Amino acid sequence: MFVLLAILTFTGLLSILPGYPAVILAFVLWGVLPGWWLQRALVASRRAGPVEQAVLAFVMSMALAAVPGLLALRFHWSLEAFAMAYALLAAVVSGMSLLWPTQQHQEEDQADEEPHGAASGTTLLLILVAVPLLAIATSPWWAGDRIARDADDLVYTGYVTTYMHSNELDASAPFFDARPGSFSRMEANVWLVTEALIAKTAGVEAFDLHMHYLPGILTILAVAAVFALAKGLFGSMRLALFAAALILVYAFLDLAPQEGFGRMLLLRMAQDKMAASFIFVPAGILLGAWYLERPSPSAYVAVLLAAAAALVVHPLGLMSLGIALASVAVLRVLVDRTRESFTSAAYLVGPWLVLGIGFLGWSWLFAERVDIFAPYLRRKFNVTDVPGGMIIGNYHLLLHPMVLAAIVLAVPAWLLAPRRIGNQVLLGLVAGVLLIFFVPFIATPIAAATREEAVWRLHRLIPVALILACVLHFGILKLSAISNAGRLGSLASPLSLAAVPAAGVLLVFVVALLIQEQYAVADDGSYYNRTSQTELLPWTGGSIFLGGAERAVSSDFRPTELEARLLDTLAREAPPGAIVLAIPDVSTRFLESVLNQVRPIDYFGAPQILERRDARNAFFAGDLIGEDLVEMLNRFHVDYVVLVSRSVPEEAIQAAGGSRLGVAERVLSAPVDEFAVRQGEPELIAAQSKDQADAYTAWAFGPDGLEEIVARTAFLTIPDGAAAAKLNLSIRLAPSASLAEYGVARLVVTLETLDGTRVVGDPVHTVANVYIGAGSEAGVLQLRVRTPAADFSAGERYRIRVWRDGEHEVDTYPEDVWFVGVDIGWYPQGAPLGSSVYEIYSMLTN
Repeated sequence: MFVLLAILTFTGLLSILPGYPAVILAFVLWGVLPGWWLQRALVASRRAGPVEQAVLAFVMSMALAAVPGLLALRFHWSLEAFAMAYALLAAVVSGMSLLWPTQQHQEEDQADEEPHGAASGTTLLLILVAVPLLAIATSPWWAGDRIARDADDLVYTGYVTTYMHSNELDASAPFFDARPGSFSRMEANVWLVTEALIAKTAGVEAFDLHMHYLPGILTILAVAAVFALAKGLFGSMRLALFAAALILVYAFLDLAPQEGFGRMLLLRMAQDKMAASFIFVPAGILLGAWYLERPSPSAYVAVLLAAAAALVVHPLGLMSLGIALASVAVLRVLVDRTRESFTSAAYLVGPWLVLGIGFLGWSWLFAERVDIFAPYLRRKFNVTDVPGGMIIGNYHLLLHPMVLAAIVLAVPAWLLAPRRIGNQVLLGLVAGVLLIFFVPFIATPIAAATREEAVWRLHRLIPVALILACVLHFGILKLSAISNAGRLGSLASPLSLAAVPAAGVLLVFVVALLIQEQYAVADDGSYYNRTSQTELLPWTGGSIFLGGAERAVSSDFRPTELEARLLDTLAREAPPGAIVLAIPDVSTRFLESVLNQVRPIDYFGAPQILERRDARNAFFAGDLIGEDLVEMLNRFHVDYVVLVSRSVPEEAIQAAGGSRLGVAERVLSAPVDEFAVRQGEPELIAAQSKDQADAYTAWAFGPDGLEEIVARTAFLTIPDGAAAAKLNLSIRLAPSASLAEYGVARLVVTLETLDGTRVVGDPVHTVANVYIGAGSEAGVLQLRVRTPAADFSAGERYRIRVWRDGEHEVDTYPEDVWFVGVDIGWYPQGAPLGSSVYEIYSMLTN
C-alpha cells in the first residue's frame, strides 16, 4: 500500500482534486498513515482514544521519515527517491507493528469521577471547541489570503519550492552561496522535505501549501495535541476539552505582540519551530509521562522515536522535550522516593543528559559552533542582561494574565493529587522553565552554547491551558460535591450544572481580556506593538485584543498586484538561479518562496550583502551607470532588472544592453525617409560605423538649439482591440563621435492626436535621455525602448514628431546624434507588469 502511495505521488493523481481537499488527503496519507500501526503497537497498553492516536501517529510518521530524510539531504537524493524509501520503511515497520506482541489495556487508566450533568456540560464544551476549530479548518475557503503570516514563512517556502522542482534535495540550494553555517540546521530538517512531498502529492505550489492550507491543519493538530496530553495524563474527557478550549482562548487573546502565543499557534504553525513546540513536544511529554508511570520497553521506544521526530523538525523541539522530561522526572523522584521511580527517571533522562553535556562541551571547546538559530530583533523584550555578562529571560514573556495565573496556580493544582503523574507534569514543567529562565548560572551557559533564543522561547513549555483546565475541572468536582450535599438548593439543577463548564471558559476569557487591556496603558504599546486605536475600555487609549485581530488580517505578507505580476513574469521567463535587481518599491521577498531558486540581489544569507545593498541603492539613485554598472551587474550575476519606466536607471540599463521583456506587436515602422524638417537644421545623412559594411541613412540632430523632424505620411493608427493600450516605442540611434567621458543626448518623440488632418488635444511627449558611454564607437547603432505615459484607444490616429533640444540642461553630449527610425508597437496581452509605470529588463543576452 505504501509503495502505491509513492507511485501516487509520482503520477500526480491527487492534482485532479481542488487544492485544499488534495492537501488534506496527502497530509493524511504521508503524515498520519505511515505511523498509525506503529503507535498502536507502542501504546496498546493505554486507553488512547482516536484523537490521541491521530496525534501520536503524526509524530511516529515523522520519526519514520527521519532516516530516509536525513539520508536524502546528506546524499542529495531526489524527492521521489525519498518518497520511495519512506514508503518502504513505513511498510516494513507497519508490518512488524502488526506482529508486535501487545497486551491490550494491562490496567485501566484512572479517570476522574464525572459529576451529575457532566454529559451535557461536556457537550457544551465540545461545541465551544468545535466552532472555532471549524472556522480554522475552513479558513482557506472563507479567508483566502487575508490571514497574515510571517517573514520566516517566506524562507521556508523557498526551501519547499526548491525541493519540489529540483532533481536533488540539497539544503544549500535555496541560498546557494550563503555564508557558511547560515542554514546548517536545514541539513537535518526533514520537516520541509515532508512539506515538499505533501505539496508534490497534492499537486499544489509550495507557497499555497505553506501559507494557506497547512497552517490551519497544523493548528487543529496542535489543539488535538493539548487535548491528548490532558486526556492522557488525567483520563478525563471534560478536562481535556477544558484544555482545548483554553488554549484557543489564550491564542485568540494573545495576537498583538511579535511573540504572542496566538501568532505562533494561529498564524505561524506551518513553521518547523512551531510544529515542534506545539505538536511534537506535547506528544513527547505524554509518552515520557506514560513511561515514568508505567515503564516498559515499548513505552521507552515510543519516547525515543518522539525525540527523533522532534530533532528532524527543529532542534529547539528536542531541547525543549529534554528539559521538560528531565524536570518531570526529577520532581517525580523527589515526590515518590522509590527505586522504581529513580530507575525509570535515569533511563529517561540519561540520553538527554549525555547529549546535553556533549553539546555544551563541544560548544565551549570549539570557537566555531553550529548556527542553529537566527538573531532576533526585539531582544530587549526577550532577554535581560544581568551583572557579570550573564542573561536571564525577560519578564515580558510571562506577563499575559493567563500565564501569570498558570504560574500562581501550579502549586495548588499539584496539591490536588501530588502523587499523580498529571499533577507532577504540571508542576515539573513550570518549575523547570522558571529555573532556567530566571537563574543566570543556568540560562547563560545554555545561551552561550546555542543561542539566547533557546532560553527565552522556553516559556512556551509552561502548560497554561492544562493548569487552568485542572483548576476548573477540580473546582467543578468540588461544586458538584457541594451540590450533592444539597447546599446549593435550586442552583444545583442539572441544567445549571451543565452550563458551568462553558461558563467557566467564558469567565476566564472575560477576566483575561479585561486585565490584558490594561497593558496598553502600562507599557504604552511597546511590547504589544500592534495596539488598535479603537478602544474596548475607554481609559486604555487603545485595544490590545483588537490590535491583535487587526494584525492577524494585515497585508504585510501578501504580494501586491504588481508583485504578483512580477512573480508570474519571472515564473515564465527566469531560469533557476536567476538574480533579480528590483526597485525598492517592489518587494522581492516573495521571489524565493514562490519561484524555483530565483532570488533578489540582496537575498537573505548572500555574501557581501552590504555591498549588494549599497550597489542597489546607488543604481536606483542614478549614481551607478556605464562601465561601473556593467561591472556591478556581472559581479553579482544580475539577470533581471525591475525599474521605473522613463527613468535614469532605465536608460542606464538599456545602455548596458538590457532588453525589455514582453511581446509587443508592431503597429507602425517609421523609417527616416518618412520624416521632413520642422524646426532647426537637422540633416539627412549617409552614415556608417567602422565595423559595419553597409551604410544607413540617418537624421543628424546637432547639439546647438532645438532641431525637429515630423512624419509626412507615416501616421499611427491604434488597432482594433487595443482598448486602453500601452505603446512600446523602439528608437534606433547612434552617436556621431566617441568621447572620453560619458554624455547625455536628450531625444523626444511626440505623438499628436489627429482629427482628419487637424491636430487636436494635448501632445504626448516621450523623453529618451540617451546615455552615451565613454568610448562608445561612432556610428554603432543603439536601441532605446520607451513607454509613453498615456493610454491609447482603438481607432485613434496620431502624427509623429522627433526632436532634440541641445540647449536643455540635461543634454550634455556635444556632438550630433544620428536618428535612424522608430518602431511603434503595443502589448496585445498587456504590459508584462500590467503597468506602464514599471518595466522589467533581461540581462541574459549580454
